[in-house]
Amino acid sequence: MGNGKIGDLVATAGLDIDPFQQSARVLKTQVRSLGQQMKSAEATFKGQGNTINGLKNKYQILGQQMKTSEALAQKTRAEYEKQRKAVGDLSTATDKEKQSLLKAEAAMHQAETGVEQLRLKHKALEKDILLASNAFVQHGKKAQEFGTKMQNVGKSISNVGMGITTKFSAPIGVGIGLAVKAASDFESAFTGVNLCPLC
Repeated sequence: MGNGKIGDLVATAGLDIDPFQQSARVLKTQVRSLGQQMKSAEATFKGQGNTINGLKNKYQILGQQMKTSEALAQKTRAEYEKQRKAVGDLSTATDKEKQSLLKAEAAMHQAETGVEQLRLKHKALEKDILLASNAFVQHGKKAQEFGTKMQNVGKSISNVGMGITTKFSAPIGVGIGLAVKAASDFESAFTGVNLCPLC
């Protein structure tokens, strides 16, 4: 009677693992699919910069991906806990049970790490959406862009002024200087000449 119950327990545990593995595969497939959707959304909105609509679309997909990953993490944790209880004392566990438990623990940690990474991305994206939708930030950005454009216009006008000074004012100054020198030379050439024959 004691041996039959242990065999029943093993058979039951074997049957319970199969649905878990199937649902875990489905969740992993969903996580991959949502990851591909996210990459597709990022590629679609890449040319448009970080527009509000693009950010909101990414936020929604990332939220779905995070929920699916959380469900996967819960399932892997439950499977680990179930196997941990079934194994009991690790010192009496077989190598196969220890290996199975290690795999379950690694899957649990991997799923939880994935969830945490998605949470961080989700929070950062939420911050970006708030900044992008804030009217003060938008007006500040526009004012800064306008200021930059005005500086560029000012530099262009200054360059034109320098060009005019170099090309026109300098030659005029040189011409006036030469005319004064020529007049001075002309006057000094006639200083000794008497123009009046009667004097």
